[in-house]
Amino acid sequence: MKTWLLFIDGLGLGDFSSPENPFSANPDSFLRKLLENRVTGWTCFPVDACLSVDGLPQSGTGQVSLLTGRNAAKELGFHHGPFPHTSQRNWLVSGSVVTDCRDNNLNWDLLNVYPVQYFQGLESRKIRLSTFGFLQTLNGRKLHTLPDLEAGEGFPPSLDYRHLSRFGFTFDPGFPEGAARELIARFQTIDLGITEYFFADHLGHEQNFQGLVQAIETLSAFLFWIQSNGNPVHVIICSDHGNCEDLSTSSHTRNPVPLIFNFPVSFVPSGIQDLRVLVKQSLTGNDPKSQSV
Repeated sequence: MKTWLLFIDGLGLGDFSSPENPFSANPDSFLRKLLENRVTGWTCFPVDACLSVDGLPQSGTGQVSLLTGRNAAKELGFHHGPFPHTSQRNWLVSGSVVTDCRDNNLNWDLLNVYPVQYFQGLESRKIRLSTFGFLQTLNGRKLHTLPDLEAGEGFPPSLDYRHLSRFGFTFDPGFPEGAARELIARFQTIDLGITEYFFADHLGHEQNFQGLVQAIETLSAFLFWIQSNGNPVHVIICSDHGNCEDLSTSSHTRNPVPLIFNFPVSFVPSGIQDLRVLVKQSLTGNDPKSQSV
């Protein structure tokens, strides 16, 4: 089935009662309900992000592990980030969620759109590609620009079109309903759509409590619309390491991270590297117990 993979950078499972956890601000937010398995039809498994390696989990090895199903930190011997290690970038081409799409004649896309300033930063080498950016470009796809939105391609990484107004983009279909309908429309031409939501990690490093409360409300409103409208696509929510759930520190945490989905599965995920199998089962319906990735 059509599948939206929502990657939320830096989302760990911490103590919900802690005043340092932004999820404590609204116990009934839809995202918190998902994390606590309080929504019928959705399941959240706490999975390991430490990958059996000492030290704090990092984005590079965490995201490579998510997308390829291989333990990038263990094979490297240490956690690495924030970008993918040069020795492991080719994994994104040789064996990843994208490889599985190609093998099954399915279409995929990294939906994030980027302003012109981002591409200028890449050209001047002031900005580097994330693992998801490498997933897109190394597999022969271009990164989406803001004008692509006018052509019905790509989607705002913030989920809310209003956040693009500072870049001069004025189209606003409304939030959450209009934005959610725009996302669902993308699945007319793709089978797997990927959103890299990086704001949670940025706000966590800044220890920005109120900013994270707002981010949680935005995510909650968007996901609640999907739930309330019959779950028109499969949704998988994942993360690479903890951060935003504990603002007593500006660093990452060793907390487990959530693996959330709105469809039945035939296995119990235990680590972030199980994401690839989960995506494959969502797209094809194949039993991962009887097939290897």
